[in-house]
Amino acid sequence: MRLSLFKGFAANAEACPTKESRVTHSYDRGARAETGATRLAADVAIIGGGPVGVCSAILLAQHGLTSIVVERHPSPYPLPRAVHIDDEVLRILHTAGVAEPFRIVSRPGRGLRLVDRRLREIVRFDRAESEISGFPQANMFQQPDLEAILRRHVDGVPEVDLACGVEFIGLRHETDGVSVTARDFSTGRDVHISSRYLLGCDGARSDVRAAIGSRMVDMGFEQRWLVLDVDLGEEVTSWGGVDQVFDRDRPGTYMQITDTRHRWEFRLADGEQATDFATSESVEPLIRPWVGATSVEDIEIVRAAEYTFRAQVCDRWRSGNVFLLGDAAHLTPPFIGQGLGAGLRDAANLAWKIAAHRRSGDDGLLESYEQERKPHAKALINKAVFIGALMSSPSILANAARSVVLPYANVVPSIGALIMSSVTPRLRTSEITTSRDVTNGRLCPIPLGATRAHGILLAYAAPTATLSDACHAKGLAVHSQRDAGTPDRWRRGRKFVLIRPDGVVVASSNSAARMLRSVQDYAKMFALDAELTPTARRGSSTRARRATAAMPHDAPPHLPSPVPVAGAR
Repeated sequence: MRLSLFKGFAANAEACPTKESRVTHSYDRGARAETGATRLAADVAIIGGGPVGVCSAILLAQHGLTSIVVERHPSPYPLPRAVHIDDEVLRILHTAGVAEPFRIVSRPGRGLRLVDRRLREIVRFDRAESEISGFPQANMFQQPDLEAILRRHVDGVPEVDLACGVEFIGLRHETDGVSVTARDFSTGRDVHISSRYLLGCDGARSDVRAAIGSRMVDMGFEQRWLVLDVDLGEEVTSWGGVDQVFDRDRPGTYMQITDTRHRWEFRLADGEQATDFATSESVEPLIRPWVGATSVEDIEIVRAAEYTFRAQVCDRWRSGNVFLLGDAAHLTPPFIGQGLGAGLRDAANLAWKIAAHRRSGDDGLLESYEQERKPHAKALINKAVFIGALMSSPSILANAARSVVLPYANVVPSIGALIMSSVTPRLRTSEITTSRDVTNGRLCPIPLGATRAHGILLAYAAPTATLSDACHAKGLAVHSQRDAGTPDRWRRGRKFVLIRPDGVVVASSNSAARMLRSVQDYAKMFALDAELTPTARRGSSTRARRATAAMPHDAPPHLPSPVPVAGAR
């Protein structure tokens, strides 16, 4: 829902200052904090209202936690950025309850072609719907459409408040959580938020990352690329998948997003800038191989922007109860389409752990977030860097791979999987994950749907009454499943599979008695018998206070005022 206190925040887009004009260290909260500040409280403060931040809020709400999402921009950024997610990430959107509206605005991608500079096909990988989930393995979309869907959905989630036109200023660690200072652009007033946890979903230039003193570690890839989003006046013949142009002089990527919207990405040569390609006439030679007889007059440039593609991972993803997610924690070149997806995976991994930590107080739950997500993020970044090197490296090894190895990639499964598969690697051992069983730590490929359950037992045989009763008593859902044969190899034929809320396998067994012990151990580890009492949000339009007047901006100071920390930008 929209936070009633912030009802005027989106009214004045011109009130947003530039990055350079922001006041941080020199900010004097003085008397203004006493007479003009808004004071709020929630379980979780989320900095950044993009897809990762809003999806995090929805997943937290499914576990009964309240959140306030702080977004500096008054309205969603209107131009496309992310354009692809895979079937694993679509399952996260399914859990968040937005898969169906997303499928309306997206289109399945048919696969990937590796081509040379003349668009001669080197090898082609076709993609279809997943045999188990039923979701397309590749999904093309425009990010503004996804953001609109998420925001419409969150308007109906009473545990979530979205504050637009509000900028994060600083944070302070408290004994029982985190205090946040923000500023309302439209009024110039301060906003103080008291929360138990803070999620930094504020992108590659993350202020939250700077505030906790974390830094990005380079993984050895940096290139300047031109990103072109183009509307064509008429439909062009396209095979429906993605083209990766393997050319050491001008590597590139092409993908069709909608019927008339297309994206091209080309590496910029030394001395070239995006402004060199600001007109249809200057772009036409680059995209002509794809657009056929389309006239220059029918080429409308929606965006021509320069991006520096980087491979980086943050050294620390956590400081106390402050966490980094998405581009704030990792950056990847876009060659395998996993940028946004990695951030949504972060959200799915962390949300349920925060709820479990509220019940148990076990710090190992929070520690496991980076332990589990960082290796997976690095694995996908390394794959993207590998593909980027194959596309453009002038080395003898890369030339040999392009000319000798790649043409056989679709008939040699290991090579094809290296290029195409984005299946989540099995989680390494963490504070809460063991590798005692071959299925533990693997991602279940079955869509679990939106649920407030603490976990799910997949039963491929009738569970005993004792097992079924134990699951229901601990808040675990029991889903009866039909053996699908070959696609079910992921579970190694086990009759009972215990799944975490993020879809990761905890335990599996053919014995109902052994699974009962696993359920009991799981319930003890995550304190499933404990009651979780969400923080009552102060100053927000919660379900119980919808009919009451909103708290005025000069409300009494119920909460201590946080201050900027050293290092905050």
